[in-house]
Amino acid sequence: MFSQNATSGKAPAEPNAADIASVFTAQLLASRICHDLISPVAAVGNALELLDEGGELCKDSLELLKIGARLAAAKLTFMRAAFGAGAVLPEISSLKDLRQIYLPYLSCGKITEEIQGEGNAEFPRERARIFLNALLTVCESLPRGGKIIINAAPDRFSLTACEGRLIFPEDKENYLTASRIAPVTEPRFAGLYLFRLLLAELGMQLTVQKDEEAARLTLICA
Repeated sequence: MFSQNATSGKAPAEPNAADIASVFTAQLLASRICHDLISPVAAVGNALELLDEGGELCKDSLELLKIGARLAAAKLTFMRAAFGAGAVLPEISSLKDLRQIYLPYLSCGKITEEIQGEGNAEFPRERARIFLNALLTVCESLPRGGKIIINAAPDRFSLTACEGRLIFPEDKENYLTASRIAPVTEPRFAGLYLFRLLLAELGMQLTVQKDEEAARLTLICA
């Protein structure tokens, strides 16, 4: 039987609740990443399928390939930096460095930026991941595009989503502002869970300000 360890003869240790929760959260995060990548990868696949069927590489097919590849690369680069281990950000030390990662991602959603305060504020690697996850949150509140105002200083930063149709459900706001970090059960909350864990790890506080009349959402991390 396979109920015992083949080398030690001991039964394998039962996973504890924390291990199970971590695996489940990783599954939700993977599901969320795959969802974001479906569209650009499918665009590349459709263009290649035309070639497999003997079609000519016309201007439209080539453009479809370029757009799909560019969007997929931008999203993968951003998510690897935001969700991956700290080692994926070895060269990050300032806002200028971070812009190389997030500007292509912003263009995927037709979002522009406006930088206020220090345009080249220092960003230690650990705080850079918090910034990227905060940026992801405000980007998702502008599904049809808009503008994000970035105000960065050495000890704090704020991100404001504006000039677009703002969608930030109450359940997301409640999750971010709750007194404790609750386990997640849906892919759309997996990124918020990681965001809160990163904040807690560095002892940073998050303030959420939403003005529905002005269609503005601001996240302040300090």
